[in-house]
Amino acid sequence: MEIPEYNTSNFANKLLLKYGLKKSGFKKKSFDNIKSIVIEENVFIENLFDVSIHVKKGNTLIISNLEKIEITGEKDSEIIIHNNLKGNIKTSGKVQLALNSNIIGNTTCSELIIYNNKNDASTTPTIEGEMIMDSSVIK
Repeated sequence: MEIPEYNTSNFANKLLLKYGLKKSGFKKKSFDNIKSIVIEENVFIENLFDVSIHVKKGNTLIISNLEKIEITGEKDSEIIIHNNLKGNIKTSGKVQLALNSNIIGNTTCSELIIYNNKNDASTTPTIEGEMIMDSSVIK
């Protein structure tokens, strides 16, 4: 079996490769001085403060280092957290926590997926706040 080649020259592509997601179809976006964002495509966002984000049905949002955030998501949306999120999530879709990730805030979702390193407990994701979910999976 041949391993596909990926351009891993930037952090977003390395992260997408790490999650096994196809590089095509994801875009790294930057937002300046915006208080409300609607996600209508597969997007990677990092380093935002004091923003409201809405993820439309069928789209995936990968986030890294967000503070004072409110995220809502429609059914069949997916929110992947890498590093830190300080804020609240309320979605009808899935939430995934990568290794070393942290949520400080309340989370409501249909499914929570937590990535766990059995060999190194220090990389296990943490959640500080209320967690409401229909199901959960530890990988």
